[in-house]
Amino acid sequence: MYSLILPNYNPGAGPGSGLEKTWHALCEFISRQTVPWEVLFVCDGSTDGSIEQLAQWCKDHRVGWCRVLSYSPNQGKGLAVRVGLQQARGKIRVFTDVDLAYSFEDLLQVVETVKRGSPVAIASREHPDSYALLPMSMVHHVSRRRVQSHVFRSISRQMIHLKYVDTQAGLKAFTAEAAEKLVPYLSCKGFGFDCEVLLACERLELNVTEVPVTVRYQTAASTTSWKSSFQMLKQIWQISQRWKQGMPAISKVPVVVHETGWVAEARPAARAA
Repeated sequence: MYSLILPNYNPGAGPGSGLEKTWHALCEFISRQTVPWEVLFVCDGSTDGSIEQLAQWCKDHRVGWCRVLSYSPNQGKGLAVRVGLQQARGKIRVFTDVDLAYSFEDLLQVVETVKRGSPVAIASREHPDSYALLPMSMVHHVSRRRVQSHVFRSISRQMIHLKYVDTQAGLKAFTAEAAEKLVPYLSCKGFGFDCEVLLACERLELNVTEVPVTVRYQTAASTTSWKSSFQMLKQIWQISQRWKQGMPAISKVPVVVHETGWVAEARPAARAA
């Protein structure tokens, strides 16, 4: 079995919402797979009704592949991914954004890379074989984002000396063994998590393979404003200090995780992460 982890915070739950589109896309994707999958929606303190909506869809469709995990209050994407990696049961564990910004073809490509022997595979938008698809109206926006990304990458690499060209792409896959080695040492709750997990890979001598992807830009919505970039740089500085003296102390996930949905009825309602 493989695990797909979708961290989210207030993604919206109404008819025609992005969450509903993701649900239908997942139903179609799972129906076409020959290997069993589980999908973990990790709801990071959501208060918009999306937890209840996901649980209802699970029950209405009696799907055994969907798990809805939640905790409160909101902590940040990094903690949501840690919870998902820890709670997942698949022999390969993948996390990506809940809006499925990367195609299922890209998702299967990182999975195949792990199957071929790499303990960790990460999408790289800067890979020579990667492509970007976007309307002409977004050329200026994407150019600005690339400038921000290059500035962020240059500064962050000076802080923690990562060799990877694209640390922030929201598609990464791990073997179960790699995930279980990594998670206890991770502590970043925010978007700096991606850099911390790659730093941990280097310290634990886990090989990381960068995989080309096709990036589809559809809207100008983005979490990579200059303000958020400065916040991430602050997180990376904190990561550099925590890892300065070698392997840091083991960090426990500081939340109680609740699981809802059709399959969860046969399991305890809550357990410590």
